[in-house]
Amino acid sequence: MDALSSHREEIHRLSEEVAVLQAENLSLLAENRSLNAKVEALVARLEGG
Repeated sequence: MDALSSHREEIHRLSEEVAVLQAENLSLLAENRSLNAKVEALVARLEGG
């Protein structure tokens, strides 16, 4: 395998890894927003009552 093919394969592998990490990041952001909303609701309940 020549260097160019090797680099192309590495770029492809890294691109796939980036896509997976982006998807995981979006999932974690959604989970974080959900948890923040729950915390805000709990704080509002505690402050109100």
